[in-house]
Amino acid sequence: MATAPPPSDQHHQSSLRRRRRLNLRYIDRNRPLQILAILLLYLLAIHLIFKFAAFNLPSHSNGLKDGDTGIRGGRRLSSSVLSHGGFGGVGVVAFSDSKISAHRHHRRCAEIVSPLKSQKDDKTPEENVATTEIKNCRHKRQRIPVLSYKDNYVIVSKPAGMTMHRNSNSWGRSKQPVLETTIKKQLSRKPFLVHRLDHRTSGALLLAFNSETAGDLHGRLKADDSTKLYVALVRGDLREKFMSAAAGGSNIDLSANGGGGVIGSSVQIPNVVDDVSNSSDNDVATGLDASEYTSKITVDLPIKIDGIEKEAQTEFYFLSSMNLDDETEDTDGPYVTKSLSLLLCQPKTGRTHQIRRHAIRALQSPIIGDSEHGDSRVNRFWRERVGFNRLGLHCLYLHLPSSSDNDDDIKCIAPLTDDFKDSLEHDELETLWKEAVKRMPPLLLEPYDDRGGTFGRNYRRGKS
Repeated sequence: MATAPPPSDQHHQSSLRRRRRLNLRYIDRNRPLQILAILLLYLLAIHLIFKFAAFNLPSHSNGLKDGDTGIRGGRRLSSSVLSHGGFGGVGVVAFSDSKISAHRHHRRCAEIVSPLKSQKDDKTPEENVATTEIKNCRHKRQRIPVLSYKDNYVIVSKPAGMTMHRNSNSWGRSKQPVLETTIKKQLSRKPFLVHRLDHRTSGALLLAFNSETAGDLHGRLKADDSTKLYVALVRGDLREKFMSAAAGGSNIDLSANGGGGVIGSSVQIPNVVDDVSNSSDNDVATGLDASEYTSKITVDLPIKIDGIEKEAQTEFYFLSSMNLDDETEDTDGPYVTKSLSLLLCQPKTGRTHQIRRHAIRALQSPIIGDSEHGDSRVNRFWRERVGFNRLGLHCLYLHLPSSSDNDDDIKCIAPLTDDFKDSLEHDELETLWKEAVKRMPPLLLEPYDDRGGTFGRNYRRGKS
């Protein structure tokens, strides 16, 4: 008769059986995850192999059997078979319809690989030159022109079509350069935005290099004695409206409903000419004494932001206007106004799209190129006529008076960008441009870039 094992052995055997069941249960429960991890590793290895093969295809390879070209960095290989034997002595074969992914975030354009030697010899010299020009096409980082570089802040000239920073509205333009990131890479210093410009607006932009300076400059920019001037190209001839504003004396109501939101008055234009050094046209600007040049229109209309109406005020000054003498038939509709005005705008508050909204609401003259608040037919007409393919708004001048003895008196003029200036200098707009230049000589300033090293020529060590 078999004797029962001691209690200690029974406890040990039961614990072993329990542990074995738990281990089997753990393996069964996690087996799908293990299989999935193995599959992912295999796919990653295949992806890396094909990517390496796509980026290291030779320019003169016999692997191009019946296709004309192969594309490096592209998604499809046009030849039926592409072979490459330089991957550690192992040949890699890819078929025609296989999609080879590549790291295109640092390659803005594809590099076209030359065809076979036999096919290349049959080409003309002109075709060989064209192939050489297309090869090694790489995207170069855009440089933002620096207007003034100090210890704690910098003023740059923002180009049109560049977003200020990443946000929910910039996902569709995620591959486009962003100003905040571009400045950080260009100057090797983290920038802090003091104010903002719209995506398609160009001009002077003030940035700080620490949060304390950014807060101080923002407060000075919001003060009543600060000045921020924009140049706006708008639809319609506003000469008579500004003449009416000057005839009314101190205050005249120009609003359509008589609500008093649009007030005209006789006043001198803000003085920007004295801030331009070595300008030979300063004496010309003082010779324009017509009534439209000595008046302003103040728009004091609230702007709704996120469903809440906020106070907004903008002052408009007249620079020039013209009517296009066009005898051709108007096929764009009866309301394509073929007249333009160039205005100087001074926003007293900083609401979203403030100048653009006040221009259409108070003056019935939307800014040219404004796809959101403007007229698409007018925008298309001037785009085809003079090549104006941007928003007609540019921040020309910034002035922040010193608030204490330790603060600098900040003054900066941002010359018109090339795309804006070239359109204004078009033969069709010669009358508009000549009149505006006489009134505002700083419009003639050429773009410049203050290249003084990474920290600028005015940088003092230990002060930033």
